[in-house]
Amino acid sequence: MAAAYARSRHLPASARTVTIVVTVAPTARAWLAFTVLCAGCSSGGYTVVVRFEPPSIARDAPRVQLALVGSCAAQGGVGAEAIGVIETVELRRGASGVALGDAPPGAYGLYVRAWSATCHVVAAGCADVMLDAGGDGELVVTARGVAGIACPSGTACTDGTCRSLDAGATPPGGGSSDAGACPEGGAAVGCWADVDSDGYARAGASPASFCGSTGGCPPGTTDVAPTGAFADCDDALPEVRPGALDVCNGVDDDCDAMTDEVPSCPSGCEGVAMPASTRRYMFCSGNVPFAAAAMSCVANGMRLVRIDEASEDDWVLATATVSFGMVRYWIGATDETIDGDWRWIDGTRFWTGDLAGMPVDGLYSNWAPGLQPSGGAAEACADGRPDSAGHWGDVACTIAHPFVCEQY
Repeated sequence: MAAAYARSRHLPASARTVTIVVTVAPTARAWLAFTVLCAGCSSGGYTVVVRFEPPSIARDAPRVQLALVGSCAAQGGVGAEAIGVIETVELRRGASGVALGDAPPGAYGLYVRAWSATCHVVAAGCADVMLDAGGDGELVVTARGVAGIACPSGTACTDGTCRSLDAGATPPGGGSSDAGACPEGGAAVGCWADVDSDGYARAGASPASFCGSTGGCPPGTTDVAPTGAFADCDDALPEVRPGALDVCNGVDDDCDAMTDEVPSCPSGCEGVAMPASTRRYMFCSGNVPFAAAAMSCVANGMRLVRIDEASEDDWVLATATVSFGMVRYWIGATDETIDGDWRWIDGTRFWTGDLAGMPVDGLYSNWAPGLQPSGGAAEACADGRPDSAGHWGDVACTIAHPFVCEQY
């Protein structure tokens, strides 16, 4: 991994320690930017910026841990527990926290891990840095996507954090599922690990017995035996579970071994799940104005598609053209409220200006180079254009197009 060095004026090592403040850069949907300020500290200090590759990972990562470690080379593997931690801070989306802390000048590693709401490590990275006495500047750590690393054995996901299965409960007989009676005459109950805390466990999961103050299962587990129609078909996604509403998204939401059964998809629409991801879409071939397309998405538990990166853009384009024969299609971008203030339909601002404009906060866009957006209140809605190398354009919102919805 490329090292990120920030050097400044050199003072004697005894001059003072280095104070680090943390900034998480705004990168993708649902990720709120915030700065951790060091109250009462002297002036100066490094700013640590955590960036995500691809940026869309940030939307699935409500919790980030940043650790100052001895070196990146000493780490056991990308996404593993930090080794040789000197200082650490954990930040949650939309919250503020404390400074990472002080450290003597010298060479270190900045190790970052990001977790999904279901406690899977979804991004990690490390950058070697040099901290100078009296120094300041920006230190960049890149968190790249990793295969979801779940909670370790003996723990379960509770409120986005891996916690011991016996937290607040005592296994009878010191942990044996068939050992003696519970203290004070309480009865042991069978509990199955429920990773996504949706009330159901995956098929084939083995139970453990617990004694709790009320005789119930501890957080992160369920007392519903995962048999037959009560087995969770995806224990990483809480919206996928037995009895869930089946949405037109190419996924078996209700775990009944059928996908998008009637009447989940409206006429002319088909659900498609993006391979090797948790993203789900609905492609609708009927030609309707922008407002009608947006309303149809909402009526089916979705929004007009929001495109965060080139790989998603390419997949949506290929699916729309090859699978559904679309020539142009609505995407969820508009500047109807303020001309030149382009926002996704969820309110996120990603572009300012017309064809001479610029992206906001580095967010992805794919306007036709030198041609779009052409500007003017008459063309306030964006479409994908397979007939223009897949670039986007702005058109009148009253034009009728097919459309693409996304579940997010």
